[in-house]
Amino acid sequence: MDLVTLTGGAPDPRRRLLVVGLLLCCAVGLAATVPSGAAQSGANGTIEGTVTNAAGEPIAGATVTVEGHPDLRNTTGENGNYEIDEVPYDEQRLLVTHDKYEERGTDVAVSTTNSPVTEDVTLPRKTGNVNGTIAGESGPMGGDPLPEVTVTVRHDNETDRELIAATAAEYDWDVETNQNGESVIVTETNETGQYEVEVPTGDVSVTATQDGFEPGDGEATVPNDGTATRNVDLAPVLTTVDGTVTNTEGEPIAGTTVSVDADTGIWPGIGQDDLTTETDEDGTYEIRKVPSTTTGGQRDVVASADTFQTKRVSRSIPEDGLTENPDLTHVDNNITGRVTGPHGNGLHNVSVRIEGSVDRSDTTSSDGRYQLPDVPFGTHTVVAEHADYENQDRPAEVGQTGEPATERDFNLTRATDVRLSVDDVWTDLGQATETVTVQYTFDEEVEDEVNVAVEGPSSTIDDRTVTVGHEPESSYTETFQLPARSEIDDGDYTAEVSALGENASSSFAVSNAFESGAVEFSQDRYQSPAGDFVVVDVTMDDSLDEAYLLVGGDRESGERSLQNHLDVLHVTGDASFVINTRLVGTDAPSEDVYIPVSDGEVTSYAHSIGAANDSDDEGVDPEGTFSDVTFQNHRGTEVADTLAEFRDEVGLTARGSPLQAGRYRLVAGATGTVMLRDDDVPGFRHPVDRSNLVLTQPELGEVNTYVLPPGPADRLDRFDEESGPMGLGDIGALRADATETDTIARGDRILVEVRGSGTFGALLAGDTEHPAINENADSGEGAPGNIDTEQFATLLERHEASTRSSPISRSARRTTRDRRFGSPTSPAATSTYSRTTARSSGRTATPSATTPSSAVSTS
Repeated sequence: MDLVTLTGGAPDPRRRLLVVGLLLCCAVGLAATVPSGAAQSGANGTIEGTVTNAAGEPIAGATVTVEGHPDLRNTTGENGNYEIDEVPYDEQRLLVTHDKYEERGTDVAVSTTNSPVTEDVTLPRKTGNVNGTIAGESGPMGGDPLPEVTVTVRHDNETDRELIAATAAEYDWDVETNQNGESVIVTETNETGQYEVEVPTGDVSVTATQDGFEPGDGEATVPNDGTATRNVDLAPVLTTVDGTVTNTEGEPIAGTTVSVDADTGIWPGIGQDDLTTETDEDGTYEIRKVPSTTTGGQRDVVASADTFQTKRVSRSIPEDGLTENPDLTHVDNNITGRVTGPHGNGLHNVSVRIEGSVDRSDTTSSDGRYQLPDVPFGTHTVVAEHADYENQDRPAEVGQTGEPATERDFNLTRATDVRLSVDDVWTDLGQATETVTVQYTFDEEVEDEVNVAVEGPSSTIDDRTVTVGHEPESSYTETFQLPARSEIDDGDYTAEVSALGENASSSFAVSNAFESGAVEFSQDRYQSPAGDFVVVDVTMDDSLDEAYLLVGGDRESGERSLQNHLDVLHVTGDASFVINTRLVGTDAPSEDVYIPVSDGEVTSYAHSIGAANDSDDEGVDPEGTFSDVTFQNHRGTEVADTLAEFRDEVGLTARGSPLQAGRYRLVAGATGTVMLRDDDVPGFRHPVDRSNLVLTQPELGEVNTYVLPPGPADRLDRFDEESGPMGLGDIGALRADATETDTIARGDRILVEVRGSGTFGALLAGDTEHPAINENADSGEGAPGNIDTEQFATLLERHEASTRSSPISRSARRTTRDRRFGSPTSPAATSTYSRTTARSSGRTATPSATTPSSAVSTS
């Protein structure tokens, strides 16, 4: 039986919607049935299955026995299958045996519910060891153990070869495929020529191979948990390498050292000295007892002599020998030196060559150094040349091999102007802790270091040497962090770059008008369901009496354009204001969207002078409150006259719907200069604080049902001596007299409670004096902010409204509509909308309100 567990979370405590009503309903009957079953009985059952090895191959001839019942046994056939009948119902233990495999036991439960029982068994192979010593058979290595010999063990049984391939990882075998496509185990002898490897029991063949020897092999039978020893002697294959060494003109070179370069550690009795000789007067040489390349590799034949280039060639050495005639190129010595400029700095990428028929050249490195190798003995002319410098040549006397190299330095005269310039410095107006970026061009091949410095009236901000590339017409940037306000003075600062004795500069201004913290948000994040209200508090220090707030302007990762709303707010003094998130980005006036609830004032650019509209329809330049607002790029160049044009510049169009769930930046600026940062995200030129407006997804939550005390079906009387229509303040008392239930009967008066969030903004749009927004507003029965049925009716016509319906009785069906909404002054509070329903055809509506919740009652 499958067990399915259903779990659910606790209801959202943030919002509640109460629906109160009198409903006529019929009683509901519940019935349940209990299933029944019957047991089966029997005496014996059957066990069947397949016995395989670790490779998944069936094992024939395995004996399967029920322990304690010697007569209950079976032997597997060619397919490895077995079947044992008449097995008593009980916990039984099977024993599986085979002469080539380890015995295995397994427990099996046999009962009336599972017979026949299928029990497959995998048997591990019995193994033993094969070892031995590999030694040289004759010659200089006769009788000596041979290290690093490749030993291949091949099992004679095909099934065991497949098993070896399947269990290589388990036994840590190095398994390869031989020329016949068979899986074999490969190992190697140690320093004393010994090997040992664990293999499946049975007959195996052992083959030993080593470069310079004929292969050797032998047979062995590996016992169970025992060891078989198979030693193999290898016969060396020795031959001769000879020839004549000459120069490039064919003249013999006496005294040349010739050697066969090889790893002699694998050949006991043969060292590198045995494979090395010198040419005689006629340039001939002969090296005897050279191991042949019996495994298909090659060896290096090396010839070296004074005043000649060493020559190395790789050759296969056959059994009948090798004749190699190296021809060596004559050399004498090197010419080295350094090329510098007028100021003593090393010049990069300068060409240095020998004039004439000797083909030797080099290009100077980053420090100006060069080297001309293997220059023939004698007098030569060395030339240093570059397109930006006057060419220079100098004579050089080159000595023979063994003498010091010839040194020739050059100091070149500049022939062209140094290509160095400062292209841009931003910002135009800096502030403490901000960054300053210097963009410059340095188009030079001969130098890759540039000094960049930023200096002010009384101090140096930074002075650094940087390494750049050598790309033609390339520009580079360096970024500097301005110090804290206490460490930097106002005034003009200079950014200067210098290289190759030349310099270029540009200036920018520093003005410490504001410090971080001049404007502060009360929270790092303000959170509310989308469509509700949220309260934002802003305070200013004594340096400011007004500030600007940037709302939105975010861009998703990987997106080129901005993804949400963008607006600029003007705030005076310490301000506390309520944002109706349902109206942000619409054509609602600023006072309905950003509602001040303190002495400070707040005005929206987009909602006051229409910057949220299409920029093509805008002809209104900012004036009055927003006359100081400007829109620039990160370099200080003005990119738009109005917010509408700026929104068009960043690719942001007017919203077609209210703000959705998501994160919206809140940035406070000490001035109204809006800057498009170098990452194309809007910000202030002088930001002083940051926060976030986080709108969560509205939710429709739990529905609870209560039964009210008996009463008339067409009246909404209080449950005390007073009478009259029921308002929001009565809902608590109403529910206190109600009993929560899952079952209702005909004639009951019921109250339905629905929890939800996200509708306050739409419900109270334009009602800025509602006590749920302004706690100082009149909350009495005649207060203008109370919610009436028309407001709810209007709400239900909006596109974000949702409807929930429930059957009330067989003859009547009422629909309760609800939409999520919450309190602006208490995001965790729950607003309630209550409806009581009866069979009466009359209808009355009495609105009432309290802070932070609101409700309406109808019949």
